[in-house]
Amino acid sequence: MLWVRFFIFAFFLFSVCASPRLGMAQDDVQEQMQDNDAVAAQEKESEDKYKVYYVTAKQIKNYIDRSKGQKRAIYLFSASCEECIRRMPDLMDIEVEREGAIVPINIDTDYKVLKRYLMYYQHLPFDIIVNKGMPYDLVSQMKPYGVRAWTTLPRVWLLDEDNNLVGQGGHSPDKIRIFLGMGKENTDKKKAVK
Repeated sequence: MLWVRFFIFAFFLFSVCASPRLGMAQDDVQEQMQDNDAVAAQEKESEDKYKVYYVTAKQIKNYIDRSKGQKRAIYLFSASCEECIRRMPDLMDIEVEREGAIVPINIDTDYKVLKRYLMYYQHLPFDIIVNKGMPYDLVSQMKPYGVRAWTTLPRVWLLDEDNNLVGQGGHSPDKIRIFLGMGKENTDKKKAVK
């Protein structure tokens, strides 16, 4: 009885595989693959346009280690975080005024969310770094700086010229400006000197 079932299944399988419809299915598959290639090319274009780098937590730390010399705000964000999105235009303005001052690091694990978010921008003044691992990987790599784990986003790490952690938290763009010497505090000092 078992061999009869096997024979029926084999006959069914052979008839489906030998069917002329299979050729159509292969054409459909090839067309779908071409469509996928076109979508991948568009995504690649947008990645180049926006300078998005998918790197490990260790690579992020190495990048920060090598980039001493000016004060910076490391901005951890998620494309699904409303507050992160609300602050991004102000951070872009800061970066335009002082190149290299903002280092945005995306911690989304679903990269499609980030891609949809970035499609709204024609130009970004900074590179977007995407942490390929889990957020705790980034925390463990950044521990030598004194970074603590976070529970809310956005998260900002303020680093001085020698990569010393000066502050961490949910700092506003105004606080970042002041830290960088671009805010009201700096303007008030200039007025006092005159």
